[in-house]
Amino acid sequence: MQNDDASALSWRTNGIGLPGYHLGWFQLKQDGKALVAVSNTQQLLYIPTTLGFSLLLSTP
Repeated sequence: MQNDDASALSWRTNGIGLPGYHLGWFQLKQDGKALVAVSNTQQLLYIPTTLGFSLLLSTP
């Protein structure tokens, strides 16, 4: 994913919100819902699944 795709997160439906860290279930602006664990929006890994959601993770 590109850096500007981090803004594709729309609403947190379940999880915790801390400054600089997104964790939980989010609605995405374009692709439905995702389980998100992001602390660095510069390098993201987007993994679509066959279970009706995607994974969005920070990578070192």
